[in-house]
Amino acid sequence: MGWNQLRPIQVDAISWVLDGRGDLVIAAETAGGKTEAAFLPVISRIAENQKPSVQAIYVGPLKALINDQFSRLEDLCRHAEIAVHRWHGDVSASAKRKLVRSPTGILLITPESIESLFVNRSQHLARVFGSLEFVVVDEIHSFMGTERGTHLLSLLNRLESLSSTRPARIGLSATIGDMKAACEWLKNGQSTQVGLISGTGERDLAIIVHGYLKKRPVTIPGAGEGFPGDEGGDEYAIAMDIFQALKGKTNLVFGNQKGKLEYYTDLLNRISIGNRYPPEFLVHHGSLSKQVRQAAEHDMRSDRPSTTLCTNTLELGIDVGFIDSVGQLDPPFSVGSLIQRMGRSGRTEGAPAKLRFYIQEVEPEPRSPPWHNLHLSLLQAIAMVELLVEGWCETPQVTSPQYSTLVQQILSVLAQTGGIGAQELYSVLVRKGPFKRVSVDDFRMLLQSLGDRDLLEQMSEGDLILGLRGERIVRHYDFYAAFATPEEYRIVSDGRDIGTLPSLYLPQVGHHLILAGKRWKVVSRDDKAKLLVVNKARGAKAPKFVGGYGDIDANIRCKMLELLVQDEVPTYLDRTAATLLQTSRSSASQMGIHESSFFESGQDIIVLTWTSSRINRTLELVGRCAGFKTIDIGVGLVFEDCDEGRVQNLLHDYTTLDSSGMELVQHADVLAFEKYDEFLPPLLLAKAFVETRLDIRGARAVAAELVEATDYRVDS
Repeated sequence: MGWNQLRPIQVDAISWVLDGRGDLVIAAETAGGKTEAAFLPVISRIAENQKPSVQAIYVGPLKALINDQFSRLEDLCRHAEIAVHRWHGDVSASAKRKLVRSPTGILLITPESIESLFVNRSQHLARVFGSLEFVVVDEIHSFMGTERGTHLLSLLNRLESLSSTRPARIGLSATIGDMKAACEWLKNGQSTQVGLISGTGERDLAIIVHGYLKKRPVTIPGAGEGFPGDEGGDEYAIAMDIFQALKGKTNLVFGNQKGKLEYYTDLLNRISIGNRYPPEFLVHHGSLSKQVRQAAEHDMRSDRPSTTLCTNTLELGIDVGFIDSVGQLDPPFSVGSLIQRMGRSGRTEGAPAKLRFYIQEVEPEPRSPPWHNLHLSLLQAIAMVELLVEGWCETPQVTSPQYSTLVQQILSVLAQTGGIGAQELYSVLVRKGPFKRVSVDDFRMLLQSLGDRDLLEQMSEGDLILGLRGERIVRHYDFYAAFATPEEYRIVSDGRDIGTLPSLYLPQVGHHLILAGKRWKVVSRDDKAKLLVVNKARGAKAPKFVGGYGDIDANIRCKMLELLVQDEVPTYLDRTAATLLQTSRSSASQMGIHESSFFESGQDIIVLTWTSSRINRTLELVGRCAGFKTIDIGVGLVFEDCDEGRVQNLLHDYTTLDSSGMELVQHADVLAFEKYDEFLPPLLLAKAFVETRLDIRGARAVAAELVEATDYRVDS
């Protein structure tokens, strides 16, 4: 391969794996050699004794990442004459049949494709994976604390039961906030030892935060009539700055909202043409067709400069060649994401990782609530940069029972076996699997609920089998994913797929849209086929998509408050951003944020909590439960038509309650968030909401801090 030496993490990993010391987590920066650290010893072990079975599997979160790693591993394994296979929706049926007939070597696969194997090829699994020795899970931080991660752990437990010995697990990540939690997640309650190898490479950072102040309200895609197209407005200034900084180089610009990325891609290419410059701006997100995404990836790997505006589809380790710098439109939802994104640049020796933030604030109206003067998006961006420099990132919540995913796995096991006893089912999924927090009583209640809804039925001899409705669910292609996806329409032009749009936000026939960075006009709609046919056009309107929002950690909000009460101005702010920060601090001083968390705004009381989204959501429901009309504003809560004394009494009383949070559930607007929540009995649905959406202990602690900070005494 032409290597001069191995990196320290590779030397340590080789020793650990070849000595057979148990599971292993390898944490190192992007492009730090993690893949080779895992697979050099794995390939060595397989080469010593090849067997007629898949001996190692690599599980990746994205098909594109699997395709990328396939090329790297194929090159490595070619020298050892070890076969490398991949299995996902884009792999041909003939390649899949060949693997099933003659299993060997290493298999790269997604969790959803493992699920499809259990449902559709269960009779072959023992032979295909009978000598499985290694399981490598890439980007484990993207799985931890999610229904997809619980799904994967369940599948791995079931898969490993087919092997003669328990395969060693190796987890890879560039972003882990709590190494111990990652190790515990990987071994999933089993007695195996878990080692940790962490890279220590230091990288130079080059960061700038650009600030913009819009003189009028802005409408964001998904929350109004679409993103504005005024080329004399602030969006044009942002686009011009992006164009001037990034033209002629290869870059990534991340954003939270697909519609906003589409708008800016179109605007940037029009600016390019207007300046007699090649239109080199591309767009990449999960609602675009495979062909469009692959074309963007191909262009980025080529010698031709290009800048791709993208969501988290390019956040993970897909190789798109040399990246000069990374841009960010608005702050992301986690420091972990920011670390991943920034790590895409500065991969050559001595080159810094470059990050450019583009933060747009809106000038408040004279009667705007006081928190509108704090420029919270800018504060969040600065807070995230400060935490990134400090080396902090979030620790995923991994304790939820995940009842929705358990429903899917119950149906999957019944499809795999054709029928199984309730006790054995409990043993497979709960006692030995990742659902250990589910009690016997709750499991029995869930089975009863699934039986009542005809997802399963019990035979006279006691075995459980799929019911008619359960069979229909399992047969649908959507079953393989544990997470929910919105109903979508395909967008097609001249017989070529462009992408998809959620049915909730479809444009009408004759209307225009921007998709894949190009302009289209809708010419026909087929509701039965869920199809929109479009032609190229001159008119334009940014599309709307579902999502684009996420929970924020308490540490980020605490850092935002710290920034308001400090005097130092970070050197990485441009002139406008520095001015906006000083304005925020002046507004905070006028509000008296240094002295109190309670503020009057007309007839309302504002309580600035500076805490996590989950704690705020909990306190919002505490207020509703007590009869208040409460609104979560991110950094705090608004209590409408109220006075400070009543709010302080509420918070004081809440600190004295020994509450499980179940009484709060009835005041929530929506309880069902995950894919199979609709099949849960009411009690388990309420438990799932409390576990995944609320933070009871944290909310009580914040309430106590607020009461103590005001030196409040309850009236006798």
